[in-house]
Amino acid sequence: MFNKINLSYSYSLAIFKLIKDYKLEFDNLISIFNLLNLVVNDYSLIKYYKFNKKNFIESILHIINMYIIDNYIINKIVSVIFEDDMFFFIKYIFLFLENMYEKDNNILKIYIYSSNKISDKNLNIIKKNFSEKYIKFKVIFILKINKKLIAGFKVLVNDLVYDFSLLNKIKKINFIF
Repeated sequence: MFNKINLSYSYSLAIFKLIKDYKLEFDNLISIFNLLNLVVNDYSLIKYYKFNKKNFIESILHIINMYIIDNYIINKIVSVIFEDDMFFFIKYIFLFLENMYEKDNNILKIYIYSSNKISDKNLNIIKKNFSEKYIKFKVIFILKINKKLIAGFKVLVNDLVYDFSLLNKIKKINFIF
């Protein structure tokens, strides 16, 4: 497993280089990887893949040809992934590739976790504060509901957590006394 994940990173590097060299649309690749992720998670399709690999790959490539204009290089990428049995590691390849793209384009994803929907007014305040803090980046905010939070919210930036939850405030009060 460890070697396949390391190999997934190498595939991602090669694919990223192809994207840049051939000026491919990253959005097209995202669409394809999302499709492939759906396929990987569909047990009936996986059985078909194991039973008839060649026809399965041709079917996937046919679908890609229907939707993607600059498909020659993308078809080659997908073919190699299948031929090298890296199909089941597509999510790792995609995650590495997405991280490379974000780093190259100075994109920063900020995750906001709350127990309920945050009001537009409060959300705008949070976004404004974090956008100003990370002014050097193109910031993308991703909102997630986390029912484990009682009240308040947490913000995740890379591996840094800003904890504005009620539980954290109570812990801070207890620590003082």
